[in-house]
Amino acid sequence: MSSQLFIRVRHAGSAKELSQFLQALDDAYTGLYLLEKISEDIEPFLEYWSYYRYVHWFDVDRHDPSDFVLEKDMLHVAAVEIHSPGYWKLLGSKGPLEVIRKSLNDRHERKKDREYRNDQERRRLELENERRDLENEGLATSLLRERLQLLRDAGVPQAEIDRLLVVYAERPLNILGQHVDSGMIQESDVDQSDDTQE
Repeated sequence: MSSQLFIRVRHAGSAKELSQFLQALDDAYTGLYLLEKISEDIEPFLEYWSYYRYVHWFDVDRHDPSDFVLEKDMLHVAAVEIHSPGYWKLLGSKGPLEVIRKSLNDRHERKKDREYRNDQERRRLELENERRDLENEGLATSLLRERLQLLRDAGVPQAEIDRLLVVYAERPLNILGQHVDSGMIQESDVDQSDDTQE
């Protein structure tokens, strides 16, 4: 079963902004998908990792995660409504879409908090937001970290697991979040769908 991610946008943006947005969205989705699949079926990853640790250590920056995404699970654009405001409707695997939704909405809420407070309140909220940022990033990565416990149990060093999280989750989500900061993305929702992707 696929899920749908609806992203409400304030404005469409330039062709370059749209291209960067779609690339950031695909990178975040693909990285999160890969982390989810590693935690569900660890054997292929361990075989792959075991080979690379003897050859030149496993270097996550050298491998394109999209090579590991099943065709049926790739992120698909289902609909776009371009006006102000508009939306993007995307289809994909529920787990990665849910993490993206939470990340986008949390970032949008923090942006609203920063914009609508007076100076004194703003400083207090900045400190609160920084604390919440750390907690939210911790929650998103803690979910992934729990799912990657299998890697630890299989003997993969924590430093390598941390690199996987940075490369495939934290970095892409931060890049995607820049589109929230620019005002392009407002908020998002995830719904399950009975539609199949073609």
